[in-house]
Amino acid sequence: MSNDREIDLSKAAYGYVRGKHYDMAILPWGATEPHNLHLPYLTDSILSHDVAVDAARIALNKYDVRAMVLPSVMMGAQNPGQRDLQFCIHYREDTQRAILRDIVASLAHQGINKLLIVNGHGGNSFKGMIRDLAVDLPNFIILSSEWFTVLPGKQYFEEPGDHADELETSVMMHYHPELVRLEDAGPGEARAFALPTLNQKVAWLPRHWTQVTDDTGIGNPHLATAEKGRVFAEAVAEKYAQLLCELSSVRSISDLYEHPSENTTEKQKMVSGDLYSATDPALIRELNNVKDILHHYNSLPPTDIDGHRNILHSLLGNIADDKAKILQPFRCDYGKHISVGKRFFANFNLTILDEAPVTIGDDCFIGPNVNIYTACHSTNPEKRNTRQEWARPVNIGNNVWIGGDVTILPGVTIGSRVTIGAGSVVVSDIPDGSVAVGNPCKVIKSV
Repeated sequence: MSNDREIDLSKAAYGYVRGKHYDMAILPWGATEPHNLHLPYLTDSILSHDVAVDAARIALNKYDVRAMVLPSVMMGAQNPGQRDLQFCIHYREDTQRAILRDIVASLAHQGINKLLIVNGHGGNSFKGMIRDLAVDLPNFIILSSEWFTVLPGKQYFEEPGDHADELETSVMMHYHPELVRLEDAGPGEARAFALPTLNQKVAWLPRHWTQVTDDTGIGNPHLATAEKGRVFAEAVAEKYAQLLCELSSVRSISDLYEHPSENTTEKQKMVSGDLYSATDPALIRELNNVKDILHHYNSLPPTDIDGHRNILHSLLGNIADDKAKILQPFRCDYGKHISVGKRFFANFNLTILDEAPVTIGDDCFIGPNVNIYTACHSTNPEKRNTRQEWARPVNIGNNVWIGGDVTILPGVTIGSRVTIGAGSVVVSDIPDGSVAVGNPCKVIKSV
């Protein structure tokens, strides 16, 4: 596919990646073990990778969400007895933990704070590792999923098992028919526990593989077809793409949860331009989350262009391309109410109080120490002390140059092809094709 070099690190070169914003990373994780007599040892790694790439492709083409699929990890944990089989490799949980920790640390350093693990091996469990990493990196979001359980196999296959079965064989036949030797496959018959309570799952212990199956498979693979695999794999990839789309709007841990108060009167009032309480707990929580993000942004090395870009794309409501640049330090209130057009540039000390939408067009330049305000307070001290506010949007057209030390007040619209002179205070609308200066800012000529 034409864009796979942007989303599949096993094919990507830095020239395809540099300058592009990535919403998150996807980590396929499998194992090294026999899969009955007819599938590759690396089946779990191959299939988790291929499903992840399909999902990333859909997310980019359908939702304009870019996720990078990392190379598949083939270090899987094995049951007792599996190490007795030739070239079946068991990797301890400590090894897996170290691998995951280093991957997450590298991504976090680069400003990417979301990772989806697409697990292809039932013996792997990442829950404890993810909980530990949440202690070390509380703002990093790690999700884990087994691709083969995203949708119920019984709706797609006649006799799904759980290892080298009809499901896995079908999906491998869809992606890599050249790697499947179905004529060599064993029946995949499995023996149950002799203890009824273990079969009833009163307690768990790992199955001893050589006692359970003679061909390492569990489930009949002979019912597999490439068409069954295609239908299932495409449905799973679509589900993952939906997840990636939803995750792209998540900027902090709190965004993952419902906050009923955020949908009540104060948030609605602020967005609609009515009076609202600036001390509403939900609003304060959101403001504090943004402060943490901005602290990280403003602490990055000035030369870390990719880190700046990644944070801006996750913070602002919309950025039209990957060319936007805001020099440090930058401050805003909510971020998500800010939209900037193509080739946007802002110099040092830009402050935007975006209680209402701030919309900026294409090819806009903003000088240093510029302030854009949408929040309003009463001039009556008694009313002002109630912390009641209201907000009015600010709109700036295309091809606008805002000079240094300019202040733009709530409710102002600045047209296209406008220059605002340094030190101006813009209190009212400025029409298209104008040069305007002063306090209050007034048009001095047309262009």
